[in-house]
Amino acid sequence: MTKLADSLAELAEIERDLPVHRWMVDGIQIWPLFKVRIGHAIAWSVEGLPAPTSDVGISASVARARSAARGAAQSFRAPRRSSAQVARGSPVFLSDGVSYVKLFGQTVDRFCDPLRDELRESGLEPLLLVPGYGLESLPMPVCRIQRQLDLDMLAARLRRSRSIQLPAYEDIARRLRSIGLETGIPSQATIAVGARVIETWARRLALHLRKAEAVAGLVVEFYSLRGMAFVLACRFAGVPSVDLQHGLQGALHFAYGSWRPPEPGYPLLPDRFAVWTSAEADVIAQWGGSHHRPVVVGNPFLDRWLVDSPGTVAADREVRAMSPEGRGCPTILWTLGGLETADQRRELAHLLAESPPTWRWWIRCHPTRPDIETWDRELSGAAPGRANVRDASSMPLYALLRHASAHGTRGSSAVHEATRFGVPSVVVGDAGTAIYSAEITSNEVLGVPKWGNRQITDALTSALERPRSLAARQPDGTWRSWIRELAEDPWAA
Repeated sequence: MTKLADSLAELAEIERDLPVHRWMVDGIQIWPLFKVRIGHAIAWSVEGLPAPTSDVGISASVARARSAARGAAQSFRAPRRSSAQVARGSPVFLSDGVSYVKLFGQTVDRFCDPLRDELRESGLEPLLLVPGYGLESLPMPVCRIQRQLDLDMLAARLRRSRSIQLPAYEDIARRLRSIGLETGIPSQATIAVGARVIETWARRLALHLRKAEAVAGLVVEFYSLRGMAFVLACRFAGVPSVDLQHGLQGALHFAYGSWRPPEPGYPLLPDRFAVWTSAEADVIAQWGGSHHRPVVVGNPFLDRWLVDSPGTVAADREVRAMSPEGRGCPTILWTLGGLETADQRRELAHLLAESPPTWRWWIRCHPTRPDIETWDRELSGAAPGRANVRDASSMPLYALLRHASAHGTRGSSAVHEATRFGVPSVVVGDAGTAIYSAEITSNEVLGVPKWGNRQITDALTSALERPRSLAARQPDGTWRSWIRELAEDPWAA
């Protein structure tokens, strides 16, 4: 087993052996918050990075105050609620605030807007709740919620918890330290603050759900602090919550791989998980119980790119213009996972420098850590005229996959998406090859367990020799009937 698998296995054993289902702060079962925080810390430690700092501590609260002050001025230019009419009795969506792309002349949310468009075909106008202070012109109706969330976090930080019950906390912390997790273990005080923030935000978000007379709540990234608050808000409002798959899931993802929910389920875990394939559904189904169940709906945004339309043809022209001098040359799309270290960035630069001179490289930064300037400076210098970071990080992923010759990564979800476009993938490193072990065993994906320029180049050469499979390029469409059923009979869909 890999370090990632071993660490997640220990976390699963802790959940099995100790009374974590009795962890309560002010009446809320708070174990899911702690578990995903530990999962984040494990993911970072596996990559040799320090665990991220708490997002509810004093320094974070100060940052929230500053962002609220800055956002107040911006909010005059970006109204908190759009003037468009919100149809009562429709699902309400919560964006993750980062999954936006310019598509056919308009900014859209990749995961929410295809479903919202389908609901509009039924005569509904589903509301999108938008975090962050960006001024993106998103399809209406939209409600911008960040200013109020920041103020609510400050208020929650200043309050005291009424009741904190975290049995066996010290035992759990000791077992986590025994697997090398020296940092990133939330203190009991931090857990309590996080619980207060979740409850405060949940009550705020429940007001939006009730005002819109929502029949369901759909969220991108339920395991963020804001996402868990939205899930709890759906409980307060008496409507089902649905997590929309937005990337890699599976057995080695800390938020989706292994849970032992008590009856009647954790209030911070969604009622439904709308996933792309049966592979993700099978993992969630193993949790047991009926309160958190998966439903396979396909990938709505990807479906748009599997057919030729005026919009996709226009995107094709933009992609071809990215490397006019490299037409006819193999193009490698390399997708970053967001946790790469400086050493790993230099490794990739060396790989590009030593790769065949006819190869062209598109390096796509992860949307949550778009350090385009640094990556562009180092990689463009390593392979002058052959590496494109800026355009590859701004174009939609699927626009690139329509033209990529092969795909490489340390473990991003783009492996599955590349398969839908018939693009062969090479996965590098212990963690990535563990995540995609089944696909590597079946020879669907090529794996390189340890970084080595010669080995990676050989694997990419083999991938380039594989014929592109066009059979996979067929839209699914299951999501269209599912979202309509959800609007009509939300607890049955």
